[in-house]
Amino acid sequence: MRKLIMICCISFIAILNGCSSTPEKEIELDGSVKTVGKNIIVYGTSSLEKDALITVQLKEIDSRKVMEETQVKVDDDGNFEAKLTRENTEMDHELNVLYEPNKQPDQLKEIYGENGEFIADTSGGYSTLKKGNEEYNVIKMLDRILEIGNGTAGQRTMLTTELPEAY
Repeated sequence: MRKLIMICCISFIAILNGCSSTPEKEIELDGSVKTVGKNIIVYGTSSLEKDALITVQLKEIDSRKVMEETQVKVDDDGNFEAKLTRENTEMDHELNVLYEPNKQPDQLKEIYGENGEFIADTSGGYSTLKKGNEEYNVIKMLDRILEIGNGTAGQRTMLTTELPEAY
């Protein structure tokens, strides 16, 4: 009888542990980029919850220095739009579009985890970043913003998981 009670207790605890874990969430983050002169516009779509914050950064490729950064909120349908201006149009830049769970409102941290621990690692752009002793998971999409040369006024490209090569 004791063995039966012990087996039932262990099974019950295992069931409770399985029910209490939060399932991983697959995140989709896509978008297109349009540049005209110094202006950069990112039109994005996502599977994220309303009011999720998306960080958009314009970086120098060699130094990795952030030249400009903005944050935008995702709307009811998962869409977002970000606008940046670049001062130097004579060189290529790296554009980063990030979903960082550690910078989200509390209600979104409950869904995706304080440090992104509930984000499925099969999500496109999934990456683990380290800051100090802490690691956190993010979704990071990229594009190369091309210099403006003779006869070019801008570009239309798509966000990717890898920085595109220079043309």
